[in-house]
Amino acid sequence: MGRRRIGDRRFWVSDNGSSLSTTYIVPASPPPLITPSTIVVNIPPPGNPTCTIPPASACGTPTGLVFNIDSVASDFLIQGVNAMGVTTKARAQFIWATEDGTIVGWNSTIGPTVATVGKAGIIAVDNSRAFSARLESGDSLGLVDARVYRH
Repeated sequence: MGRRRIGDRRFWVSDNGSSLSTTYIVPASPPPLITPSTIVVNIPPPGNPTCTIPPASACGTPTGLVFNIDSVASDFLIQGVNAMGVTTKARAQFIWATEDGTIVGWNSTIGPTVATVGKAGIIAVDNSRAFSARLESGDSLGLVDARVYRH
């Protein structure tokens, strides 16, 4: 399961086995009862970009996840449609690796379809066929001297 802290009190989690990634909120004052937020993203599998749940077994398998710290607007672009149905590209705000061999990006302003804008990730890299045994199980981004390094 991948996880990423967002700001002061939110954590984004890769819910492997459910094909989802969920944001959880940790309250500022005790007791720290963690609750899911309204942001839940569907991670698609190869060949089914509009996969819906249930069944989770038919959808993607997110593992590692990173917040895209790269401030360059043209880095790690994903293509989908906006709320008006216009095909557009946007910088991925979050990026997941999956057990399916894909790299999935998400931006709150686009989705695979109008109905999934802000609710579903978009496959940016699909290695599922080229490497049948490939397993993308982790992501990392680092910032050194204003340069972004990816693994």
